[in-house]
Amino acid sequence: MNGHYIHLLSNHFPVILCITGFIVLTIGLWRHLKTVKQVGLFILLAASLSTIPAYISGEEAEHVVENKAGTSESIMEEHEEEAELAFIFTDVLGVLAFVALLLSFRDHSLSVMANRIVWLMSIVCLFFLFNVGKSGGQIRRPELRTEQAVDTSAALQQNEEENE
Repeated sequence: MNGHYIHLLSNHFPVILCITGFIVLTIGLWRHLKTVKQVGLFILLAASLSTIPAYISGEEAEHVVENKAGTSESIMEEHEEEAELAFIFTDVLGVLAFVALLLSFRDHSLSVMANRIVWLMSIVCLFFLFNVGKSGGQIRRPELRTEQAVDTSAALQQNEEENE
């Protein structure tokens, strides 16, 4: 198993876990359910940790696709920059979720404030993760690009020839 395969396998987990954690935490905050809030925080912590293999394997994935027809260097650069930001923000989210979990288990008075901060940070992370996902999809899928960096029909024809 190479880094490219690990990247393709792991890059969806941060997004899905962040969405799920956000929803669960929202329900816990809205219904004032301590256990549900703790589960939401744990899922957001897992989302943060799941960014590690996706981020680390990105460089090797880049080397695999950079010379293939239809691949846009500018989109790969954009994806890499967005991935760095998303990685940093989700790391911060993970630390905040961990602290909020500790405060929650100890029934600390700052627990409510910490949960709200994590909730807001998860919205920020979702924004960055969605941008990373969008630019990542555009690397090898020219039809998803808003501005056509390469001729779609030529790239698709080249892909079909490579697969034969």
